[in-house]
Parts: sequence; C-alpha cells; structure tokens
Amino acid sequence: MSYTQNGEIGILTRTDGDPYTMIVDCAEDMITFFDYDAFIRLEADRVLIDVLEADSSHSDEEISLFRRAAGSYERYGNPLVLDTGAYGIDLVVDDKGVYVPMQTLSDFLLSLKYVNLFYNGDAVIFAQFGGLGEGLIGQRTEFGELYYSAEKRQISPAMGAFSYNELCLAFDHLYGLKEVHGIACFDDLAQQAGAKEVLMGPDPNAADAALYDIIFTHLDDKHSTFGMESAWSRDRLAAELLSTAGFGRGSTEDHATGAMYEIARAEAYPDGVPAYQEIGNTAYITFDEFLSIPEGVDFYQTPPTAENTDTIGIMIYAYSQIMRENSPIENVVLDLSNNGGGDADTAIFVISAFLGDGFGSLKNTMTGALATAVYNVDINLDGKFDENDRGLTGKK
Repeated sequence: MSYTQNGEIGILTRTDGDPYTMIVDCAEDMITFFDYDAFIRLEADRVLIDVLEADSSHSDEEISLFRRAAGSYERYGNPLVLDTGAYGIDLVVDDKGVYVPMQTLSDFLLSLKYVNLFYNGDAVIFAQFGGLGEGLIGQRTEFGELYYSAEKRQISPAMGAFSYNELCLAFDHLYGLKEVHGIACFDDLAQQAGAKEVLMGPDPNAADAALYDIIFTHLDDKHSTFGMESAWSRDRLAAELLSTAGFGRGSTEDHATGAMYEIARAEAYPDGVPAYQEIGNTAYITFDEFLSIPEGVDFYQTPPTAENTDTIGIMIYAYSQIMRENSPIENVVLDLSNNGGGDADTAIFVISAFLGDGFGSLKNTMTGALATAVYNVDINLDGKFDENDRGLTGKK
C-alpha cells in the first residue's frame, strides 16, 4: 500500500497491480472503495473472490495439489461507499493522518481474511479466527488469557453507543442473508427483538446475552455464531448461555439429526466407521468434517495411508485403492450423512476428485461481485494435472 493525504482526505492505494483505492473522507465521514473486492484480495492477480485460499496464480511454480482450470470467470462489483456518519461513527484527521475506528477497520478489512482486532481496555490484540480460544466452551489460548485478564467494568455511554452503531454498520453491509430473514437493517431487528437498549447499555453481561439471543434465536442460520463473551463480562458467560439458552430451532433439529445418525452408526460400527472400506465392488468413503491437511504435512514426501484422518489424506488414499491394479471397485459412495462442514479448500478438493472439474461459486451481496473458479486436483500425486487424476469420473 501507498498512502497520500489531501486535507481531510486520506487515500490508501494498492501498489502490487492495478491501483485500487480506499478513500477516507473525514469531512463527510465516508469510506469509498472503487472496488472493495479487488482492494482486499490477498494477491493482485488472484480470482476476485476466491473460495480457495490455497490456490494461487503462481501455483505452477511449485508442486501443488490444486490448479485453477479453464472455465473460471469473474464479474467485478459496484463501487462501495461506507457512510459511517449515517451510523454516528466519526472519522478523524490531524496533521499526522486520518483515523478510522479500530473496530471498523477490523470488520471491513481484516475479518474477511479470518483476522480480528480485540480490545479489552488495556491492550489491542491481533489474532486469527479462534486465536482467543476454541469457542463457546473451549480452552483459552495464551492470547485468550491475556484478553480476559482485564479488569471487569461497565460500558460507558459513549462506548455503548459506538459499539451498537458499529454492529449495525457491520451487519447491514456484511450479513448476506438479510433478505432471506426479512430484515431491513440491524437497528430494526434489535428494536423488534427488544435488544437495542440492552446492547447500548452499561452492563456487558446483558449486552452479551442479548447478542447471543439475536444470533442463535432470531437468525438461527446454523453458521453465524457467538464466539466468546466480552472481556468485561463475567467469566465463562458464553458457556453459561449455551447451557441455559441453548440454540434456536434450526440448530437444535440439526443436532438431533446428527445424534440419530451417531446412534445408528454405533450399532453397526462399535469401534467407529472406517474412513475407507470396500464391500464387494463398492467403495465407501466416510468423514464427518472437511478437515484440512495438518500443518507441516507434505503428501508428496509422505503419501497418506489408511491411518490418515484429514479429509484430503483420506481422499488420496481412497483414490489409490480404488484405482489400484486389478481393483474390483465399480461404485463409489461418499457418505456425508453426518457431515457438518469445515474447510473450504478441502471441500473443493473432494468436489474436484469426484467431478474432475470441481468448482466453487461466490457472490458478494454487498458489492454484487461474483466469481466461479474451476479447479483440478493432483489426486494421484504425480505432479501433473491430467486424465490420470480423473479416475472417479469413470465410476458409478
């Protein structure tokens, strides 16, 4: 990035390709992106909005499990103006530069790359998704212990107003399911749920409980989550809310279905369902989560075996067995009956293994940008992307 300033306007410009900009106008309290998606992407020559973080335009320079293939396309989005002033959020200027609130920066520039800024009154912490701990009832990390070491306190009127306004700004622009839920804006939702005064109020425990209720009861989309309680709330409030308030109906039914499958499986497989098995001329591949490759593992150096528990390792091993010499396998069943989702790169690998040309399509509902990226995978680990990687397309 390069930075220039003209009076009350500061401009960040990308310097690694086309000069996409972020313009901060402190006089009008507005942030303008000519192309938001192009401004925040990890590499200038990547797909505009790419589901696959592992993919790169430079992947051919080294051995890679993925290749972006012909048929990929993208459509750029509309210019984006964040009218922070309309939400009561001030952008400030002095002789040293222009200033955007830390939470606004975190919401619109960092969180989409799974990085967040956290402030507890004593320190600012940069952490990746999950960097404070493992969620509602998980163990805290070292960062988490630091974050929660802050003195408990009430929320000032100014901080309460800002926090609420920032939540509205982020939700209104970044939540892609508003239309599905019949929500015009977050302020309407908060008022209709009887939560606005509490979210703006002095009690962090009550504010956390109100936010938990909105996420799990009113949205209940099975993807949005209440990660952890505020640093100023009472200790382990999130776990307490989980035990008393629970989840919404959609999530509860989802869990009940999963439990039903677990009981049925336990009767048939007391020691657990094998990830790969053959019955006659049919191969069965089973995993309940799209788990990424463990850090530091290189399948080109050490090919996976039947002992692998990561999904890509399971798929590569299964492929080697299905396609082995004199293999009896004619049919392949992928059992996702109790799969709750997981890593996007891994899901694309599985799709590509079965279809040959696997693809992921994304649309940014905030800007209108959309992209479909087609991928091939080197599932036989020979360093090439060819017909020898497409054996499953010939099976039933």
